[in-house]
Amino acid sequence: MFYSRHEKKEWGILFSLQCTKKVFPLIWKCTSFLMVATVSMAVIKAVIPLLQIYLTKTLINTTMDIINKNTNFVEGVFFLVLQMGLVVVGLLINNLDDLIRLRMSQRVSYYFDQLIIEKSSKLPLIFFENPENHNYLHRASAGIGARGLKMSFSTLDIVKNLITLIGYLYILVQLHWLLFACILLLVFPPIIITTWLGKKQYTQARDFTSTNRLIFYLYRLLIERNTAKELRIFGHTKYLEEKWGNTYWKYEDSVYQLRKKSVSAELGKGGINSFAETAFIAVLLWFGSQGKLTIGDYVSLSQAITSAISLIQFIAFNLGQLYNETLYIKDFFDFMELEEEEQELAIDPTFSLKEGIRVENLSFSFPNRTEPALHNISFQINKGEKIAIVGTNGAGKSTLIKCLVGLYKVSEGNIYYDHHNINQVSVRHIISAIFQDFVTYNLTVKENIGIADVQNMNNKELLKNASVQTGADEVIHQLSKGYDTELGTSFAGGQDISGGQWQKIALSRALFKPAEVIILDEPTAALDPIAEAQLLEKFIEITDNKTAIFITHRLGSCKNVDRILVLKDGNLVEEGNHEELMQRNGEYAEMFRSQAQWYVEADYVTV
Repeated sequence: MFYSRHEKKEWGILFSLQCTKKVFPLIWKCTSFLMVATVSMAVIKAVIPLLQIYLTKTLINTTMDIINKNTNFVEGVFFLVLQMGLVVVGLLINNLDDLIRLRMSQRVSYYFDQLIIEKSSKLPLIFFENPENHNYLHRASAGIGARGLKMSFSTLDIVKNLITLIGYLYILVQLHWLLFACILLLVFPPIIITTWLGKKQYTQARDFTSTNRLIFYLYRLLIERNTAKELRIFGHTKYLEEKWGNTYWKYEDSVYQLRKKSVSAELGKGGINSFAETAFIAVLLWFGSQGKLTIGDYVSLSQAITSAISLIQFIAFNLGQLYNETLYIKDFFDFMELEEEEQELAIDPTFSLKEGIRVENLSFSFPNRTEPALHNISFQINKGEKIAIVGTNGAGKSTLIKCLVGLYKVSEGNIYYDHHNINQVSVRHIISAIFQDFVTYNLTVKENIGIADVQNMNNKELLKNASVQTGADEVIHQLSKGYDTELGTSFAGGQDISGGQWQKIALSRALFKPAEVIILDEPTAALDPIAEAQLLEKFIEITDNKTAIFITHRLGSCKNVDRILVLKDGNLVEEGNHEELMQRNGEYAEMFRSQAQWYVEADYVTV
């Protein structure tokens, strides 16, 4: 598949470092000052534990000297105040660092989400037609900013802990080099375990991406307003709940089984650490029995040993977390490298359609499908013509429209706007379109209409003109805040409107854009045949000076258009106006007569 990722077995610390190298510049770009601040904090936090050990040793030895009358009380108080000051500094640094990291997290999450949004907007529409690519997008975008920041924080924490660990090891090597060597050996078991677990967790998350999406989808079906009516009418809540439950536990059981496998390894790691710590303390006791340690030495060295072993666990955890996050961040970078739409197409803002649209030998196939959706189609639309495209479900009508507006890249044949090939020159600035699955923005009425031409969104006269032309103004006048009314029920204070009313708002959006070509891809499907015919008749009237193309299943609406294109199985089988096609007694005439019996107005069904 064109957009499939080529899986590579790239595991290990080197792989993590390579990903970190790619992530760091992105984080630096949006948090440079904060990054410098948190690095400075990390250095200070790395040194504080070493100073604490030194002060602990000095304070204990000084206390013993005070008890033995070898020094005065003031010296002990001095070191006690120093220790307290170090604790206060540590608290201040930790709280300030938490605040800095929170702000970094906010900025990085926003920046990475921005990158995902911008990249998604540049991908060809065909990318979103493949369900597997939705899994891919989900993995690439799920909390990716937080993951990128975790990588940076993990790297920073590793460096900080290594600085402290080196200090501890230096203290221990002063006593005996074997202590240094034995503690280093403890590094390997936790790193191996955390790396293994990180790989397993990522593989599990990747393999269950589709399952997790299904869990969320089924859950939303069971609680959302749009499905509540059918759940009660058909009584299939129990079925969907069981399906949701089975899918939920399929994933959670997998998580549980993986956790069970990791428990024994974690227990083994904990046992090794406990044994090692006990053995090291025993060694210190032996040195003490030989008169080689003071009480202060013993306390500070035992503290250094315990802290060093804990730091090794933290470093191993950070390495495991770094490795785990790099597996996910790789999905992000793979996604960002996907081929985009042709962004370098020439754009002539002064271009105006003078002749029309010409389609020559157009064929189109979806990836991984053997049968073409469109096959060798040719026709011409003159400027100002009103064209209807009809055909049964699956005939290729919507696919043809998406090719005409450049949403699908034409690979076989050509589409020209005047003499400009759509693969070479962008013409979207002269096109407005509303599709059958038009968006119902849970925003204000003004935004729902004005979003088609954001620069003029606050132009009340243009908003009113667009809404009056479609009859949406009658709907808007009934709303509590007029054009400032929030539509939909997603947010508090929003007002819901009917499907037909939403369609009028959507049609107003299409007319609000100052376009020369307007396309309607069955956006009136929710209206009854008479209402649709009246609306399309009005649409033809208000687009008198524009080129208009609309798709419809209801052929009674086609009588007033200039020409009708009839599609069947991806082929253009007929072309002409209503009277011409009825006289031919072909595909169009057969479809029209089969529908006519359902229409109730005599003047609407005359053949």
